Amino acid sequence: MGAHGRRPSSRRGGVPRAPRAMKVVLVTGPSGFIGTALVPRLVAAGYTPRLLVRRAPAQAPPAVEVVIGDVADPRELTAAAAGAEAIVHLAAATSSGRLDPAIAYRVNVGAASALVAASRASGARVVVVSTQHVYLPQPGLYGRTKRMADRLLLDSGIPVTVLRPSLVYGAGTRGVFVKLADLVRRLPVVPVVGPGTWRLRPVFLDDLVSVIVEVLGRPELAGRIYDVGGPESVTFNAFVGAIAQAAGRRVRTVHLPLRMAFGLAWIMERVLPSPPLTTDNVRGAVTDARCDPRPLERDCRAPRTALAAGLSRALSPARNG
Repeated sequence: MGAHGRRPSSRRGGVPRAPRAMKVVLVTGPSGFIGTALVPRLVAAGYTPRLLVRRAPAQAPPAVEVVIGDVADPRELTAAAAGAEAIVHLAAATSSGRLDPAIAYRVNVGAASALVAASRASGARVVVVSTQHVYLPQPGLYGRTKRMADRLLLDSGIPVTVLRPSLVYGAGTRGVFVKLADLVRRLPVVPVVGPGTWRLRPVFLDDLVSVIVEVLGRPELAGRIYDVGGPESVTFNAFVGAIAQAAGRRVRTVHLPLRMAFGLAWIMERVLPSPPLTTDNVRGAVTDARCDPRPLERDCRAPRTALAAGLSRALSPARNG
């Protein structure tokens, strides 16, 4: 059932209205790794989340509105945003699976163009969750299209804040971290691309959600870009070791030469619907993450969850069903 006991509308652009006292926030990509954690936090913060979905769910979460629409269609996104105070844009064609160029450009760049139209029509502020892949010297398709999308949004003049998280970890059923944690749990030897010495700032999912909610309440942060990383900078090897420790496992790592890793990823992208390794994953594993937490620390309550504590919570049976 939708908000106030109603069934979610199955009509494109059909939006059941929230009471005027509630601030409506349109969320794209609400069923993803970040979205499923964000929606209940928005409700707890006093917002009415309006979920943009492609198909009507059999059962919608309580206290939400549901609207069916295409995130890359300007008219449908504009209709969905009517009356909303803000839009949180999570929907993306990502590097976690096989990426078709046409889909990547449509979902990543096309959606950015649609967001501009929707924001101008509704007056809604926009909070975009982007990626550290935009900083890579030679980004893959995912990084290139997200870089184009970020630039389009920032140059448009709409009130937009761009968040670029490092690798996000937490309880869930999809995403890069979930794949990696599954390997650590199942295998005695974990394959690592290259030497594994590149550095990153893994950020706990709950902390990233807290940043999103805070930015929603801070309209003065429009026009800014923030890297979002955890308090610790670690090598990828150390990150794998920390996952193993939190999972109560002892594992070894085997290091794949970059050429071999690219070759394997290229083949898997063409034969598997959900490859465990993609060429974009390989590109992201050869360069230190640029993630600079200082601007966020200056302006907001930055992530503070220590890696060991966050991994313990992320991998607990209670959080993973």
